[in-house]
Amino acid sequence: MTTRPLIAAFILAATLLGAAPAGAGMKAALLQKACDAGAAKACFNLGLMHFQGTGTPRDMGRAAALFGRACAAGHVMSCYNAGLQQENGMGVPADPARAGAFYRKGCDGGFAKACHNLGGLYFGGKLGRPDGSKAMALYARACDGGMARGCYNIGFILEKGALGVPRDAARAAAFYRKACDGKFNQGCHNLGTLHVAGAGVPRDFARAAALFARACDGGIMIGCYNLGILRAGGLGVSKDARRAAALYAQACQGGYAGGCNNLGLLHDTGRGVRKDAARAVALYLKACDGGFAEGCHNGAVSYQNGEGVRKDARRAATLYLKACEGKIAGACFNLAVLHAQGAGVPRDAARARLLFGRSCKFGHQDGCRQYRALGGQ
Repeated sequence: MTTRPLIAAFILAATLLGAAPAGAGMKAALLQKACDAGAAKACFNLGLMHFQGTGTPRDMGRAAALFGRACAAGHVMSCYNAGLQQENGMGVPADPARAGAFYRKGCDGGFAKACHNLGGLYFGGKLGRPDGSKAMALYARACDGGMARGCYNIGFILEKGALGVPRDAARAAAFYRKACDGKFNQGCHNLGTLHVAGAGVPRDFARAAALFARACDGGIMIGCYNLGILRAGGLGVSKDARRAAALYAQACQGGYAGGCNNLGLLHDTGRGVRKDAARAVALYLKACDGGFAEGCHNGAVSYQNGEGVRKDARRAATLYLKACEGKIAGACFNLAVLHAQGAGVPRDAARARLLFGRSCKFGHQDGCRQYRALGGQ
């Protein structure tokens, strides 16, 4: 089962924090006067007005200057907003170093979101070489400040052993749990994957199913997909192909391509849904277009065998290639066979040998045997 990646700073930072004051048009002049007199909150509110174009012409450059002024006067939310604009080049030239300085001031002032985004700069290598230790320390400050995203990111770094940080599945689980309890649903999902694997926590399919359900209900489509897998296999929950199909459909419609692929498999076999080879192919291709390499492979098989579509070896070869590039061993093997036979592609023994070798590298034992038979070492 697949875990979700680190949540980068820019996801959090989709919009500025705060709302322009009511009656903005009437208050702009008063806010400017108060800002000039040193009132940081007035500079902040006027900055929001300029950023949003509420009661005054939209001017993000002016907004950045006002947030910077408020930050210098100790308004930590303004430090975060100024950092956000500098990081993403909104109204000012993108400047990670200046963004980092603003985030640092906001973080030191106790603003958890600023700590989180500063951690993202260190993790992403925008302040020099990527630094997992510094990112972890800043995410920890965000997590301690009640920001569940920070807890999630620590869990991810610990689970993957990213940027030189030692892997620690047990600690990763603890941070994912904290993120989940803080209603950050990716944390629920990733904790579920650890329970499936028995990594850092007891292997417990029922607990995993509950966590995937929570993630799915919270809009995390890979959670729906993984819960579908458990439903299809009767792991930790009652076996129910119809319910699995509904979960795969939800994931597919929600943008997770693996759901499309697995729903296609059910249509191919008629489990939980009516058997419909043409519908299966359409779902495989949707999965493939969405970047799910197994969908490319399954679509290729359909075209090669003429299941749900007219036989088309050339189309099959194109799809096998895409799946092989996605490290699907069987796709590399099947494409090698097509090159050996000259079916849909030019007959090419050297290309076949290379592809058999690639399938072997990805764990296909027949590919290893064919590779050696063709002189591969």
